[in-house]
Amino acid sequence: VTVSVLYWLALGAPLSTPPGRGTKNGREGNMSRAAVIGVASGILTFIVLFLNISTSTSSDDGSPSNCPVCRPATTHHSPTAKKAKVEVGGKDSLVVAYEEGRVGREAMCKDAGHKVPSKPLISGKGKKVFVTGAAGFIASHVARACAELGMDVVAADDMSGGFMENVPKMPNVKFVLLDVKDPEAIEKLFAEHGPFDYVYHLAAYAAEGMSHFIRSYNYRNNLVGTVELVNAAIRHKTKVFVFTSSIAAYGAPEPPIRETTPMHPEDPYGISKYAVELDLKAAKELFGMDYVIFRPHNVYGPHQNIADKYRNVIGIFMNQILNGRPMTIFGDGTQTRAFSYIDDVAPLIAKGPLIPEARNEEFNVGAERPWSLNDLARLVSSAMGAPNHKLVHLDKRFEVQNAEATHSKIKCFFDPGRVVPLDKGLKKTAEWVLARTKGFKPVEFHAVEVKAKMPPSWVRPDLIESAHIEHTAANNTNFDQSQSAADVVAAFDRS
Repeated sequence: VTVSVLYWLALGAPLSTPPGRGTKNGREGNMSRAAVIGVASGILTFIVLFLNISTSTSSDDGSPSNCPVCRPATTHHSPTAKKAKVEVGGKDSLVVAYEEGRVGREAMCKDAGHKVPSKPLISGKGKKVFVTGAAGFIASHVARACAELGMDVVAADDMSGGFMENVPKMPNVKFVLLDVKDPEAIEKLFAEHGPFDYVYHLAAYAAEGMSHFIRSYNYRNNLVGTVELVNAAIRHKTKVFVFTSSIAAYGAPEPPIRETTPMHPEDPYGISKYAVELDLKAAKELFGMDYVIFRPHNVYGPHQNIADKYRNVIGIFMNQILNGRPMTIFGDGTQTRAFSYIDDVAPLIAKGPLIPEARNEEFNVGAERPWSLNDLARLVSSAMGAPNHKLVHLDKRFEVQNAEATHSKIKCFFDPGRVVPLDKGLKKTAEWVLARTKGFKPVEFHAVEVKAKMPPSWVRPDLIESAHIEHTAANNTNFDQSQSAADVVAAFDRS
């Protein structure tokens, strides 16, 4: 239409017919020529635009990307970004596209229904915080991340399964021995070292499958112990209680799991985590104490206890390879999990209370891409320098078949950037493990509360059944039993 009008005007055609003159004045011929050229130009323009759209909405491999908000892959220098696909309106695929730098944070957040936080990040400098489970895996990294943010950290552990070498040796980190099930010890710690601005509670016995056979122990440690800590935090006016829940709190919904997915935990461990989430919300309602809940899943990396035979499949595989035993998988190995490297998890937990809009929210945290256990076994054996290591499939046990979550919410609030790919994370973990293989000794239960229906590979000849079990520092073969609690703390302070 534009070409037609311009051509008509170029020929000097009047915009209206002068009085007393008809259409035989040559205007009709001009209009005819203009109409023909206009129609032809319109058809040509349509063809060009169609071809251009078709080309621009195809990836380099010829597959449609259908993404009107995609950026060039060079933004994050991703070598694989050009070949990835993005689904319009797909909350999960847009998260991957964001990680690869092909869509912006704002576009990903808008598509997922989240707002980018507008309030400035609170400084961690000078904040006094309490971190439980700090001789363990995730908590030791969280304690270090808090210290690096300028916080003054009191790090605690009961040493029932941790390693003193995991506790960060930094000027602004103080270690104390503490059992979170002991309310009097907790009260004494808060009185002597508090008040705390933030409490990071990560101490737990995190074994989903084993929790069926140690129900009372599970609830005493993971639920009752947490409640004792919540009570102390309320009494001493803690501003924010940061809690690491678990993807196990969801149960077995259809993947991908979002924060809005209904919670139906299927094992005592998941039930205890969900119960704490509900308790924190009730405490917020009555006492006004803010919380931040993180739901990590299948976290791995340095400081992991690879000698624990009941949990952490990557650690189990690496331990089996070190000892020349076949890697074992319950079932056919087609069950899928997304494995999260520790550096993609711990810094976000540490930063949780520093983002005002993150308070009183729940976040899935971890990797996006799922892997089958069969594929994981292949990658682990390669990382450990033992490709084609023997793999044995055991009888299937009761467990979730596919546990995969999406993380658009945490990426909108925290903007963490790209995650560590599984092969690179496994390489880093294997290097750490191979450098200290002599330090790992099995940490096993001498008794369980129920032996019925336990996987045969977990049942030892000397394993007994008991109505009440405890697992303390006295049962930890990695802990120097000749040292008193005071000696342990003094040695840490000297280091």
